[in-house]
Amino acid sequence: MNPRVTEFQCIMPLENIPSVLKLGFLSNERSAKLEHCSVAMEDVQEKREQKHVPGGLKLHQYANLYFHARNPMLYKRKTEINNLCVLRVSTEILQL
Repeated sequence: MNPRVTEFQCIMPLENIPSVLKLGFLSNERSAKLEHCSVAMEDVQEKREQKHVPGGLKLHQYANLYFHARNPMLYKRKTEINNLCVLRVSTEILQL
C-alpha cells in the first residue's frame, strides 16, 4: 500500500450509520437486499453494473470506499450535505 494512503473514506446518509455499525460496509449487491437510504446516482450505477474488476468480482460485489471524499460524488450531493457524513476507515480494513 502506498504510504500516502492513510485512510479510506465513505460518503453516506447519516441515517445509515446504525446499519454500518451493526453490519459493516456492504457492497451495492448486498445493500440492495436491505432497507437503506442511497445517495447513488442511478445512471452511474447502471454503468457500474456491467463492470468487472480485472481478476476479481463484479464491481457491485465490492464495498465502495474512496481515497478522498471531496470528489465529484460529494459535489453532486452538495444540496444534501446536512444529511450526509464522511466516515473515515482505517486501511487495516484491507486485512479482513
